[in-house]
Amino acid sequence: MYMEYYGLSGDPFRLANDFRNLYSQPSFVKASSYLQYGMQSGDGIVLITGKAGTGKTTVINTVLYEARLLSNQASVIECVDFDGEQLLSYYARLLGDENPSQNLTDSILWITESLLKLNEQGRQPVLILDEAHHLSSDALTKLTLLANQQRNGQSLVQLFLVGQPLLWDKINQPEHEQLHQRLMATCEVEPLTADETREYILQNLQAVGWNNRPAIASNVYTEVHRSSLGIRRWINLICSRLMLHAMAHDCQELELQDLCEVISDLISERLLPQEIRESNLLAA
Repeated sequence: MYMEYYGLSGDPFRLANDFRNLYSQPSFVKASSYLQYGMQSGDGIVLITGKAGTGKTTVINTVLYEARLLSNQASVIECVDFDGEQLLSYYARLLGDENPSQNLTDSILWITESLLKLNEQGRQPVLILDEAHHLSSDALTKLTLLANQQRNGQSLVQLFLVGQPLLWDKINQPEHEQLHQRLMATCEVEPLTADETREYILQNLQAVGWNNRPAIASNVYTEVHRSSLGIRRWINLICSRLMLHAMAHDCQELELQDLCEVISDLISERLLPQEIRESNLLAA
């Protein structure tokens, strides 16, 4: 593949970002610092939102890495449309209950006992709810029960809610005022700006030994940003296909025309989201 062709040590545009080689724009740094703050304080709920593909999962990986360093008990739940009983039963299973009950009271008792044991061992339990915008209203209501589990005024588990902007809209409803009051910090991971997109691409390339082969014309970066809406996932896809195009055509410099051919292919293959396909059609 193009990595060997251009003498690169790895894939600079993996769709699943490597959290060890982070490009951190201001909102990404803010989200990471809030998550670290939440782990250290062990109280309240941290809410992180952002559009799909902006890097929220990479933020989670960073937190999990920090949690392992601190010997904390970190659990991640990939959320679907759980009701409250299902959500708490699932968490009980993660904490070691081999036959978790679907009864709310039983789940809370098991979870509380498990969390107390972990705290007695000096381990701060962490629960990350990823894709939390999928949670039902009932699950968000029951989540308040978990947030309210305390000992000596200290929360037994640190909660992180991570999801798309719809999550904030749900929590902001009157019926979830108690959950809202438990929030200690909120942050939105934003898409990259045009300048940040260029820096992101260059950082990824330089991390794998890119030596300006192929060279990249300056207007290519601008068009990648426009065609990706600044979403990391789409930047990675576009740039990966662009490098493949470069290899196939033995390019020593990538020009805007090369990128236009790649974007056209991705649109015809329906690999870019509707919003991006429509914006490119309008630009054309």
